[in-house]
Amino acid sequence: MSAPADEPQSSGAGKTTFRTWLASRPAEASLLTSYVQSIGAEWWTSEWKASEEQVGFGVRKTVAAMANGRGGELFVGVRNDRFIPGTTATLQQLEQELRQPLAQPGPWYVSSLLRPTHYVTEVKLITPNQGRRAFVLEIQPLGLPSFVREDDGCLSLYLRSGGSSVRAGGFEAMEWSREASRERLLLGIFHEFETMVQQVRIAVGYEIRVTAGIQPRLPFLVRALQDGSFYELLPHDDIKALMGQRTTSRSGDTGGFLSRFLDLEDQVWRVRERQARNVPAYNVEAMTIQELSNAHQMLEDNVREFREWLANQHLLPE
Repeated sequence: MSAPADEPQSSGAGKTTFRTWLASRPAEASLLTSYVQSIGAEWWTSEWKASEEQVGFGVRKTVAAMANGRGGELFVGVRNDRFIPGTTATLQQLEQELRQPLAQPGPWYVSSLLRPTHYVTEVKLITPNQGRRAFVLEIQPLGLPSFVREDDGCLSLYLRSGGSSVRAGGFEAMEWSREASRERLLLGIFHEFETMVQQVRIAVGYEIRVTAGIQPRLPFLVRALQDGSFYELLPHDDIKALMGQRTTSRSGDTGGFLSRFLDLEDQVWRVRERQARNVPAYNVEAMTIQELSNAHQMLEDNVREFREWLANQHLLPE
């Protein structure tokens, strides 16, 4: 779980973490102090835990809550006033606590909190009493709910609320589940759309027999439309952003991020029609390259706008 601090890797949210901020520098207390001072107050994706003698329930519930949100960093051995007394707990003890060995595992949820703990940076401290250290935990969402084992053996769902981790009631848990499903659906559609546009770029300029063989399809989106999850999970504003909507103004319909995708299907169909009519090959190739180049530019614009829209909702990095 832990690794050299200079490994060039970013967090799942695509944001700067203590590890990536360090770059090739050693993980020292002075650098940790500078980093935590730059963060600001505890909030959705950052929290301090003094835990000077041992790590326990407070650490577990924060890790689970961040995993059930958008991830973040947990600083163990750091007080709320940013002073770093460290903790006597070892990395092995931290891992054992997060493993929750007495928690009942299941296929649809996470019981071992080691799974969303993507990375741990250990900072050894020079103190009058040797053997103290601080830990910086990078937490990543997994797409499955992460549960915390309570003292009575029950599993509880914790969510982030500002700078706190709170136990969810029945309604909050259902609301969280719907929002998590919505986010997975939107990200799935985006990544499928982005990949399809990249395939079009590869095809532009190829032999006509390759270009005309493009199959512009979005099977993930089609399945969501067919099984109804597209309409069940996405509110009206999401659907309007993706598909556009009819208007009564002179400007006509307002296009969504996926609206020009149908244009590509039409253009590929016209290419095949020309081939069927035995149009000279050089004419077909010239028209095809021009049409697909224009379509590709429009689609790239859509991908960029789609990404910006998701980033504004904190679903993708800026």
